[in-house]
Amino acid sequence: MAVTEARLDRNLVEQWEEADAALDSQPSVVPFFLVLYVLSMLGLVGYAIARWYFLWRA
Repeated sequence: MAVTEARLDRNLVEQWEEADAALDSQPSVVPFFLVLYVLSMLGLVGYAIARWYFLWRA
């Protein structure tokens, strides 16, 4: 009985390690969101400058 439980525990640990390795091989989404954030900020700054320019020009 103890041997079977130890084997099951070892199998679970191996599955967890495989799952961790699979997750580690995936690219991180953090750089994608940082680039998206920077682009949105640049867009807002461009919009604000364009709005200011065209309001004072009119």
